[in-house]
Amino acid sequence: MKVPLNGAYQKNYIYLVLIRSEETIVSFEWRVLKMKINKLIALAAIGFAITVSSGVSTTSAYAAVGEKIFKKCKACHKFGKNGVGPDLAGIVDRKAGAMKFKYSKALKAKADEGLVWTEANLDAFLKKPKKFIKKTRMSFNGLKKESHRKALIEYLKTK
Repeated sequence: MKVPLNGAYQKNYIYLVLIRSEETIVSFEWRVLKMKINKLIALAAIGFAITVSSGVSTTSAYAAVGEKIFKKCKACHKFGKNGVGPDLAGIVDRKAGAMKFKYSKALKAKADEGLVWTEANLDAFLKKPKKFIKKTRMSFNGLKKESHRKALIEYLKTK
């Protein structure tokens, strides 16, 4: 069933936008999936489709969420200078302990072992800092939700 671009929202239907790009021409195909869903889910799906079609990447969307999550880190960490914790500018894929900062002995030992702050290592550290580096001075308990850690790492990659 084809739905025109100016098609009206119908109760209990969700419109899924499929995008196919051919050079500079973007053609839209609309497919209607009959589903019994509440309006909130339908509107969220339509909003997501509009966001995707407007060119907003999921990476930048994660980074925007990560910026909000970074507020938990701001008390100790900054970009471009040290605070209570070390400068986090360029942390992703940087060798641990590389900044001028008074790191804990535990972190220095990990750095001497060759620890690099890859996305995987940052994820493990942000999940439970004291489990990843025993006796770290970082007092933060960690981020339990994987989606929050991923968003924060995407944000850190922009800095």
